[in-house]
Formats: sequence, structure tokens, C-alpha cells
Amino acid sequence: MWKILFIINQLSFGGAERQLFHLAQELDPQAFKASICVMTPSSEILPAFSRLRIPIIKLKKWLPRFDFTRVVRLSRVLRSVRPDLVHSFMGTANIYSWLATRLVPIPFVASERNAEAQMTNATLRLSDRAFLAASHVIVNSQAGADWLIGRRPDLQKKTSVIRNGINLSRFNNLCTRPSRHSLGLRPDVPTIGIIGSLSQRKDHETFFHAMRTVRQEWGDAFQILCVGEGRLLAQMKTLAAELGLGRLTVFAGRRSDVPGILTALDLLVLSSRWEGMPNVIMEAMAARKAVVATRVGGTPELVADGETGLLVPVGQPKKLAKATLRLLKDPSMRTRMGELGRRRIESGFTIDEMVRSTESVYQRLLGG
Repeated sequence: MWKILFIINQLSFGGAERQLFHLAQELDPQAFKASICVMTPSSEILPAFSRLRIPIIKLKKWLPRFDFTRVVRLSRVLRSVRPDLVHSFMGTANIYSWLATRLVPIPFVASERNAEAQMTNATLRLSDRAFLAASHVIVNSQAGADWLIGRRPDLQKKTSVIRNGINLSRFNNLCTRPSRHSLGLRPDVPTIGIIGSLSQRKDHETFFHAMRTVRQEWGDAFQILCVGEGRLLAQMKTLAAELGLGRLTVFAGRRSDVPGILTALDLLVLSSRWEGMPNVIMEAMAARKAVVATRVGGTPELVADGETGLLVPVGQPKKLAKATLRLLKDPSMRTRMGELGRRRIESGFTIDEMVRSTESVYQRLLGG
């Protein structure tokens, strides 16, 4: 049995964390024994991880910015756990794993889950060094692979695209409207949803300006459900009110019941400025919801424009509004896109496929 140590910066409510949860949960127990090292234990840890019954090692940060003591302490973790393979998730974990495995030579797999740089030049250079030192690199979208290999062509031979997976059983037999009343939504008008952290990345500002245009043409016979938290929450509440959308918008905060939230929606809109492989779009498609999204990162690998949803350019509220209105006016198109979206997820974005592909990488590296 091979021991795998996962290293990640935090275990909160992000897409990478959820994919790690599924991977750790579904690894073949006859072949692999998993443990997790979390490098920012002060952040909220998803309760689901406590149910995995695998060791979680917490490694606090003692110094601001780069903390070299964590390299030393992580190397001690490696000596204690003695894993056969380290698999790091995201940039910070990649860099610390690279440095620690230089002190304690263990093969490691690095992960990239973005399709463009969202870090300083200095951090990007360190990240590239980590990728070059890694035994293998896993990216979750072809866009991410193209971006990475475009910068570092020498990574091509050791890079694999393994797309995120969705637990489809969570989205089977969903009731039609169980959650509208509990969310404070009207039952008789279409609901447009946006789900994600209220941050610069998700660009809620463009979304709300687009919704103002929708209201100018459609009137008040629709509502908005905004799910998520973040440092821009208060600012977006103010903006919605200023744009005349205050009484049409429900800010639901952070929610863990994504299938129930999606049943309340008629369509999902994602106005992101950058993405890797957005889990929320995968979940909406699994729930048979049509999607309007910006053409960024791995999103076009999920959303076939005009078939499973509509794609628009980044930062253009009028085009986002036009696509949203097109779906509002055509319920049959929404239904058709929702069904095709579900088939798309079933054919290439399941947890089983993600886990088996990752296991295959491990087995190749470990000689099995």
C-alpha cells in the first residue's frame, strides 16, 4: 500500500478543497493510504473533512509573507509520515512542497488550477521552479495546460489534464422548487442566480450592471439570488440598491446546500474575470440548469456556446444582459440546454473518472 500526503494551503469552501475531498474519499483503499497537511489551519475547515477519518496535520504560519520555518517544519512532517508520494494543491502548497522535498527527497505531484497568472512575478517564478522540480504536474483544464506549457514548454512531457469531477448522485431526483420560500424568493417569477465569493475574480459589478439592463427591458418580473460571502459583499449590496435592484435581490450568504440552491434557479450566470475549471458551472449543468458565463479559463471546455449555455466576453455587461435576456425569453431553450449540460457532465466530468485518472498518475510514478 502506498502512502499519499496531500498538501494544501487551506481546507475552506473553495473548488480545489472540494476536489481534494472527493479524491481523498474515493482513493482505492486497497492501494493507497491518504493523509492531509493543511498549511493555514486558522481558516475554516470544511466539516466534511472531519468525516473522512484520515489524518489531518496542521502546520501554522509563524512569519508574515514567505515563512521559511514552514519549509523546515514541513520537512519534519515528511520524515514523520514517510509518504511514498506528495501531492500538493495550488501555488502556495506547490512552492513549500518543492522546497521541503529538497530537504527530504520524496517524489511530488504539483497541481495547477488556474488558466492565467494571478500572482506576483516573483511568486510566479518560484511556482515555475516548483513545476520544473515536480515529478508530475496535474492541471484541471486544457486551458490551464496551454497556459502553463506556453510559458514552460519543457513541462509538456510531464503534464496531465485531469478535469474536476462532480458527484452526480447529489443532483438526481431534485424537487422543482423546494427552496424558494425558505430563501425569501417569489415562486412566480424567473430566478437568476450567481454563486461564488464576492471578490474581484467573480466580478459581481459587471453582473449587477447587466441585471440593470435586464430590468430595463424585462421589468420587475424576475429576481436575483446572490449566494456567497467575501470582502465585496457590502459594496455589492450598495451597488444593487443604487441600480434599482435592491428589492429584486436576495443575498443568501454562503451556503453548503448547492443542489437545493440550484433548484430555486431558472438559470445560472457567472461573470468571472478568470477561472480554472469552475465547479459551480459543473454543478449547475449536473442540475440541468442553463448557464450564461464569461469565456475564461476552462469554462469553454464545459459550456458549448449555443448548446449547453451561452458564452460572453469578460467585463461587458450589455452582452451579458443580452445573453441572459435570450434565455429568459425562451424557456424551451433553457430546458434543452439544461438537458445537454447534464449529458456533458455525465460523459466527462464524474468523480470516478477524476479519481481513476489521478490514481493512474500515482501508479506510473510509483512503478505500479
